Amino acid sequence: MLIPLSLRRALLLGVVVATGCTSAKKPLPTLFFPEPPTPPRIQYLYRFQGMEDIKPPSQFQELVVGKADTFRFAHPYGAAYHDNKIFVTDGQFGIVVVIDLKERKMHALATGEQGALMRPTGIAVDGEGTVYVADAKRGEVLRYSAEEKYLGAWTTGEGSRPVGLCIKGDRLYVADIRGHQVHVWDIHTGKLLQEIGRADPGAGDELAGGYLVAPISVAVDSQGNIYVCDSMEAHISKFAADGTFLQTIGNPGDAIGAFARPRGIAIDPADRLYVVDAAFENVQLFSPAGKVLMFFGGAGSRPGLMWLPTAVAITPDLPDYFHSRVDKEFKAEFMILVVNQYGPGNVAVYAFGEHEKYPPVYTNPAALEEGGGQGGMR
Repeated sequence: MLIPLSLRRALLLGVVVATGCTSAKKPLPTLFFPEPPTPPRIQYLYRFQGMEDIKPPSQFQELVVGKADTFRFAHPYGAAYHDNKIFVTDGQFGIVVVIDLKERKMHALATGEQGALMRPTGIAVDGEGTVYVADAKRGEVLRYSAEEKYLGAWTTGEGSRPVGLCIKGDRLYVADIRGHQVHVWDIHTGKLLQEIGRADPGAGDELAGGYLVAPISVAVDSQGNIYVCDSMEAHISKFAADGTFLQTIGNPGDAIGAFARPRGIAIDPADRLYVVDAAFENVQLFSPAGKVLMFFGGAGSRPGLMWLPTAVAITPDLPDYFHSRVDKEFKAEFMILVVNQYGPGNVAVYAFGEHEKYPPVYTNPAALEEGGGQGGMR
């Protein structure tokens, strides 16, 4: 029997409306770190796992054309932020994924044939929007313009294995895990300016802290001090701007302030140091003097927790895209990005700030029970 077109449309609309009523996603409950009675400083906001998280298909589209195959991260590693865009490297796909918060789109960075990536790890973006990507397999740092045109590559020669990147002012800092050093480049001229750390321990230098065994990430504070995560030594080496060794932060262990598998590091606007630990599956915060302040995260697949995290990135403010997700009584100051290689939250988004009416009402005790959040700001 033929069904009149008008009736078919009415039936279809009814199904769409019914589907919308039954499958609408409920907003996530508010999750703060650390847990009470310590005052909250970090709120979990959102996560990106694939294309559907930036602009999910409408229920009408799913009903009419079915659920289309969409991109999802496979092996994300590093992250950076610039001008409402989140840049994430994916080592398995050999690409940089650009999450455009303003346009609500996700795409792979155009690299061209010469700029094709093999195993991208660390990533950084300068003030002009130029993107720098460390490729551990190519042994180079590749550069792309804000318009996604390949600009060329920098390397210190055969045997180099760049992994972590950081930009401060007009300088690019490159953690070379095989060369046991941090190389400093002028981003305008491409000139190699400085080498931080000793590639050869020398007489007594290893004890003095100048020798880097496996530098995997690097960050620079407002005073120009350089922090290097040594994944083999399980500590952070701190150097003055001129390369003079100053101190180590942390040590191997399982207590708060110690590390098991430290990975990415970052510095926030107040010069606090953030250190990702892939074994503890959390992020620890330290003062500029190296005193542990708090930690957030913890092992688990629930929202706000972590699963083999590798990188952390800090933005100077909080993008408009996330404002509606901030608790109305929480004064967010800036955004924290954490990259997880597994789980539903490959790119997890947090806000750092203060709660206006402490103590707040915690509405997600189940998530807090499954892992971290216990470390309080000291």
